[in-house]
Parts: sequence; structure tokens; C-alpha cells
Amino acid sequence: MNINGSELVSFDGTTWTAYGENEAMGVKSFESPEALLVTAEGDLLVFTSMAVYAFEEGKLVQRIDEAPAAVQDVLELPNGEIWAATYGGIDIWDGTAWNTLDMGDGLPDDTIYDLALDGAGRIWAATSYGLAVQDGSGGWQAAIPSTSGLAESRVAAMAVSGSPTLPAPGAEETASVSGIIVLNGTPVAGTTVQLCSESVSIFTGETPCEGKPVGPVVQTGEDGTFAFEVPLATYDLYAINPEAEKENEKWVRMTFIEHINALDAGQTLELGMLELGED
Repeated sequence: MNINGSELVSFDGTTWTAYGENEAMGVKSFESPEALLVTAEGDLLVFTSMAVYAFEEGKLVQRIDEAPAAVQDVLELPNGEIWAATYGGIDIWDGTAWNTLDMGDGLPDDTIYDLALDGAGRIWAATSYGLAVQDGSGGWQAAIPSTSGLAESRVAAMAVSGSPTLPAPGAEETASVSGIIVLNGTPVAGTTVQLCSESVSIFTGETPCEGKPVGPVVQTGEDGTFAFEVPLATYDLYAINPEAEKENEKWVRMTFIEHINALDAGQTLELGMLELGED
């Protein structure tokens, strides 16, 4: 289905068939597809930004009158439950209602990119802060960079073969990150700097990393310097521009082109001068 929601296309092994624009299929013009799922019964389910539809005789027939927001992946369990990976956790359809699993239930992060079912029937979740697998007691065992040797925090996709077992977490390993915040070439004293274990473009809290697994905050010194001692992870760096005129422009993502790659234990990463303003 086209990402702009324009039409659904199928292939039967010989011929491609297009079913027309959204209105022709019975849905609103602005609905965008987010995931497709073929169920064990052979039904094709289409998850849009508004609802879940079944594809029947060239039409999309509403099956569930609401859908999770920003679905990244969908998985059907043998018991018929549907699990959806979203930016707000894992949403589970039990046949009656959606229920959500998130960090409060033991997941390492609320941003879930991918789901997989292993040979033992356990769910694996790829998150923005490592990966997790059901531990058999209703909780989750996580593998994160600081305690497992996993190099990158953000696991965008995964495939699970057989029934692997994660080793027990080790002792937490840390690294240091430092730099100098400048505005038009002049060091900025006393401004707020935050390291975030998740890249954030839109946020509603007081800081970009509010509610994220790791989000330490420091103030720059008189010479604009800052320093963090943090668990091994992949980070983005944010700082406040004290001269920003608008509230929604005060936070500046300092590593917009490239995030801070996974650190090595005991490493000191010196970022140098980081410019808040434009040249």
C-alpha cells in the first residue's frame, strides 16, 4: 500500500492488481498504511493511522475501530493475540481491547521497532535502547550496551532463529563525554545540556529526554564546558540556546548529522566546540 495512502496493490504470482484510491476501497483519503498482517486464518489486515481493516473483495472493511499510533511492526501469536510495535510500547489486541506494555512492565524502552516470535514461543522486542525477550515469568530480560556487550542502543530490526538464551547482565560499564558549548564562537556559561539515549525530534516534556531510559542533565561551566559520565549507549546531545526567542526553539540538537556512536568502556569522548547558533 502506497505510503501516502493512495492505493493497495497485490500480486498473485502473475499479475499486479491495483484497487484504486482510498475512497474506492472505502476508507478516508488521508489514512496512511502503517503495517500489513496476514493472519493464521488467511485474512489480510491493514493497519492505518485510524483503524484496522480487513481486505475483502477489493474493499477495506473495518475490523477494529481504533489502531495504535505509529505502528512499526505487527505480529500474531498462536493464541490469536495481535502484538503491535509502536513508539509508545507494545500494544496488544486480545480480541476485545488494546492493552499496552511499556517500560513500567520491564521493557528497556518505550520505542519499539520490531517484534519476533522464537521457537519456544517467546516474544522478542527490538527497541531504541537494546532488545528484550520474555523471561517466562511475565517479565522481560533485556540486553543493553552497558551490561551486555551489545554495541548499539538502537535495534531497528532483528531476526530470531531457534530459541536463543540471553546471558545474565554483567556489571554496568560507563564512559565519559565532554565538550564546549559556544554561541557565535563565544562559550556559553550556565546553559543546560542533556545526553539522550534516544533521538528525539518532537517532545512534550520539560526536556527532550524526559521519560527516556537515560537522559542525564548538566550545566555548562564558566568556560562553556560540560562533562558526563554515562552508561555505554548510543546518544544524541541537546543543549539550550539562551537567546532563543521562541519556547519551542530553545532546545538545539547538537549532533544532528550524526549521533554519538556506541562508546567503549572507560573511553573519554571529547566532542570539542559545539556551535548553538548559525555562522
